[in-house]
Amino acid sequence: MHTLFTFTFRLCLFVLALPMLAHASLPQSSNVPGGVAIVPLGNVTTDAEMPQTWLGDQPVLVTSDQNQWYAVVGLALNTTLGTHQLRVRWVR
Repeated sequence: MHTLFTFTFRLCLFVLALPMLAHASLPQSSNVPGGVAIVPLGNVTTDAEMPQTWLGDQPVLVTSDQNQWYAVVGLALNTTLGTHQLRVRWVR
């Protein structure tokens, strides 16, 4: 009986926590070597596909959050300080 109660209780907790797990937010931007830069790319529109982005030759993750496109750029530990160019290609 105790095992059934424990299982039921854990299942209820999991079901209640599901909506919180379904939408994770973007990480906090940390524009330093070893960090993650969050770069806003513009509004999500119905007539355009997700933009494609690159930092140098490396593709960059693009995601949407609250009707905005964002590039999520992982910065290597050996990234030099200064300005870097993020290439963006919009597919319409």
